[in-house]
Amino acid sequence: MKNQIILTILTLFLNSCDYAQETKEISEIQEFFNVKGSVKEIQTTSKVFTTMGERNLKTITTFNKIGEPIETINYDENGKIESKEPWTKASEYDDKAWEVKEEFDTQKRLIKRTKYNNGKIAFENHYKYDLTGNKIEDYEKINNEKIEFKYFNKILAEETTFKKSDDNKFYWYCKKKYSYDEKSNLIEMIVYYYPDDKTMKGKYNYKYDDNGSLIETVAYVGNEISEKTTRKIIYY
Repeated sequence: MKNQIILTILTLFLNSCDYAQETKEISEIQEFFNVKGSVKEIQTTSKVFTTMGERNLKTITTFNKIGEPIETINYDENGKIESKEPWTKASEYDDKAWEVKEEFDTQKRLIKRTKYNNGKIAFENHYKYDLTGNKIEDYEKINNEKIEFKYFNKILAEETTFKKSDDNKFYWYCKKKYSYDEKSNLIEMIVYYYPDDKTMKGKYNYKYDDNGSLIETVAYVGNEISEKTTRKIIYY
């Protein structure tokens, strides 16, 4: 899982050839880490509750003044360093097998993204929008998966994921409902699974600091806490 996260963030560093591109990449990095402002360090502590008892995990991720992550240090339950994982920019070799083509409508909205791997289509996403410009559908053709979005005052309120079955019809299997504070920060996500969209199966609650950076996440399975993560964020 950690390696997947690293690969995701590495792609953000490709082709940093001008200020506008770098600004966009830093914005994407901040979105990835769910922080705002000039962050120097994120100290993350997680308590995981299982049938075998409680586990305590800790990581520290550091950033340079530009906003790029430098290194993540993982600690074991005794507070000793378990591993150090540097964040490095992706090289041309890392991405040479991949190619992305995008199509836009007359309003410059992305309507199709095709991702190729060694010349073969790996993902093909088609997007639809409502009259106000909100994205209301993301259909991934290769894996026959579709996500529909609903909004309240242009803020995402509900997300439903569908899979195509053998009878060539789409059936939902996961719904997520979102709630926000007065600053439009996400403070709660409730998860439902097919076929019951009335009984909560999972829930996440979020808290933020004065800058709008995420500092606490509490995850529930049913009504029981499964994990609590707190973050101390140090700014430059």
